[in-house]
Amino acid sequence: GGALALYNENLWGLHEQHQLHPRPASHPLAEHPHWRRWPWPTTSGTVTLAASLGVWRFHPTYYDEEKGDYEPFPWIGDFLLFLKDQTGPYVVSWDSKTSASQYGKPGPKPFEKRSSSREIAKAEAREKVYRAYMSELRIPIRRVSGSDIDADVRMNLLRLLKLSARSPELTDSLTCDLACAFSEALKTGEPPTSVIRRMVHDPRQWPHAKTLLDQLIWHRKLRVDLFRPIHVNRPLEPEQRDVLDVYANLYTRESS
Repeated sequence: GGALALYNENLWGLHEQHQLHPRPASHPLAEHPHWRRWPWPTTSGTVTLAASLGVWRFHPTYYDEEKGDYEPFPWIGDFLLFLKDQTGPYVVSWDSKTSASQYGKPGPKPFEKRSSSREIAKAEAREKVYRAYMSELRIPIRRVSGSDIDADVRMNLLRLLKLSARSPELTDSLTCDLACAFSEALKTGEPPTSVIRRMVHDPRQWPHAKTLLDQLIWHRKLRVDLFRPIHVNRPLEPEQRDVLDVYANLYTRESS
């Protein structure tokens, strides 16, 4: 899920494992220096919401030794995506699961506990509060399950993401020449390994040239088909479907 989120050019921030505030709280963008003056909505907090929904008994708590009493402990969400379009900034909440059947169900625990009526009720309570919480903040929830994302897309993006921050040890001139050559090879069908061996005379630099290729693909400067495996010793397949178009519904702001 994270790699697919980071692939979007309109993403400028990503919060993983974010807390749902138990007490009243402001919108995630309310303290941003550029947009804090905007009329962002607020949330009454999960404690109030759980009480109003009749599920307070399932709210997580912890024992505060200083106070000598139990205090509410925050539920945790998966991803908050901070995006921007022509209208301005907005936030989308991704509810990420391995498969679609896991939404609103207990998380990974021993089967006996996961299947108990109380654990099921707790998961359902959390789901209700989560939806009410995001509704108050007018943050849309997008369900993102691994089973709904093409397997080759997931594997390609995860691999490309891991290499995206590396600095290829190539001269500026060779970097520019290779970028042009890879672009031409995408049209002519010349395999990337052929391009690299033809243009990079020092074999010790071949891995750096391969990293450059992957970064060009990750940054969408070289548009290849991410719905198929990428093999450097075979011709690159030109993009047939843009990943961001196919999964556009995962990034859309709340409809007006």
